[in-house]
Order: sequence, then C-alpha cells, then structure tokens
Amino acid sequence: GTVCPEYPANSLGGLCSQGTCYISQCKPNFGDCNKVTADGCEVNLRSDGSNCGACGNACSAGQKCTLGQCV
Repeated sequence: GTVCPEYPANSLGGLCSQGTCYISQCKPNFGDCNKVTADGCEVNLRSDGSNCGACGNACSAGQKCTLGQCV
C-alpha cells in the first residue's frame, strides 16, 4: 500500500485517505502551493514573490515580498 510521510517538510502532519497522501496543515507562514505532498509545505509565504501571504498571490513587477506583503 501507500506509505505517506508522517510529517512532510514544514507541516504539522500528514494523512492518508484512500491510498492518497495529503498534508493536514502547514506550519504558520508556509504553504503547500504546488500540492505535492513529497516536498511538504515548500513555500515561505513571508518571502516568496510568487506566493506572497497566500499561494498564488504574486507581487507586481518591481515589488518584493516582505513579511507576507508585497512592497
């Protein structure tokens, strides 16, 4: 059967449902933006310009992500 990682990177735990692995919850300020359980919550939402404050929230050209805000 499927063996899921107990604690994927930067997560608070993983779970398995009908043979599929899921991340139960990311640690604060991290996001599983690519929905790939194997790499866990891979994005730091406080500094990633493509996922600033939330997955998919990209900063405009010339801005950077600082503490989860585009500035």
